[in-house]
Amino acid sequence: MPKKDYNTVVVGTDGSSLAAPTIARAAHVAVAEDAELVIVCPFTPVPRRTEVMQSTSLGETAFDQIPGELAATNALEEAIAIAERKGAKVRAAELIDGPAAAALHEAVKSHNADILVIGAIRGRSWVDLVLGTVAEDVLHNVPCDILIVRPSGDDEVTSRPEDVSLSG
Repeated sequence: MPKKDYNTVVVGTDGSSLAAPTIARAAHVAVAEDAELVIVCPFTPVPRRTEVMQSTSLGETAFDQIPGELAATNALEEAIAIAERKGAKVRAAELIDGPAAAALHEAVKSHNADILVIGAIRGRSWVDLVLGTVAEDVLHNVPCDILIVRPSGDDEVTSRPEDVSLSG
């Protein structure tokens, strides 16, 4: 069977501790395939008052989205830096307002991706224990190959950045 060429690699980041190894793996694939990399970061906007309160709590935000555009921008910039240090050609880096699975699906379609690279953590339900909610969703809905990066060892990924800036 001939090897499949990847021209466009899409990777998701959420700023969690699994983001760096996921970005690094996507960059590795992009470099090995001489492909371009597209980095996507889903976020949910939050009111200024909520931003202030986030210094102690995540509030009502969804787990698969970074709360606040500033935190998402910081996570995206960190992802770009990781990818570039690994030698990847970053074609696009996008903040997308919405749930992670929908953002990744949108990016795969709009960039005509050949492979999607995502990080997956263990969740609470039976299916979540196997893949994770975002991974399970994209597994059934994206039309390209998927590479799932898991945490190393027994580390469980539970944190992601919060937007606690007061500037606006």
